[in-house]
Amino acid sequence: TVNILPAPPCHQTASRRPIRTGTLLRRLIEANHSRFSGTLCARALYIETEQLPPLYARIMGARFRTLPPSLQAMHDVLADGGATGKATVIRGRNFFARVIAWLFEFPPEGEHEVHVSFQERDGVETWTRDFGGSVFRSSLSQRSAYLVERFGPLRFVFDLLGEADGLSMSLRRWWVGPVPLPRSWAPRSPAREWEVDGTFWFDVPISAPLIGLIMQYKGWLVQC
Repeated sequence: TVNILPAPPCHQTASRRPIRTGTLLRRLIEANHSRFSGTLCARALYIETEQLPPLYARIMGARFRTLPPSLQAMHDVLADGGATGKATVIRGRNFFARVIAWLFEFPPEGEHEVHVSFQERDGVETWTRDFGGSVFRSSLSQRSAYLVERFGPLRFVFDLLGEADGLSMSLRRWWVGPVPLPRSWAPRSPAREWEVDGTFWFDVPISAPLIGLIMQYKGWLVQC
């Protein structure tokens, strides 16, 4: 049988990956009334399904285990307290950049306490980023050997590139709804993750052709 443990509070050390696709299904499958004793006989069926590897590990294969330990751990924790840290947000100055940031509910400029929670369902991870009460989400999934990140109607396909000290993301394709669009029109987001003294660091700039910088957020996280 499979027991799902409750999420630990943020001051505790996050557990390793819980069983995500292995859920306890208790179903009454046989019930027969005995003509002799008048008792109800029942048997419960317990079904355990196989645990999936982490999303990034499925995409990167053996390269995932060459990443720094803090990066592996950050992408290996789900359904727990998430991660907390600090981030600096820089917003674009022109009108169109501000409109786009408003539409996607990106956080305001400044220094923020950050909490990131991770949820997974059917192989799709949802990352919820809370910058001092300003929240935005994206979903991450696998498409062949690539990572797909979805913001509302926008979908972006990235190649995950392992580096000496971390990980970078390179845009391959993008869509609005079901419509693929030219790569030359795509937003630019050369996101990076790396490790410094055992701590997970990130830098996510987002810009667009003819508009320039929309937003950049960078900082560090530790598991709760």
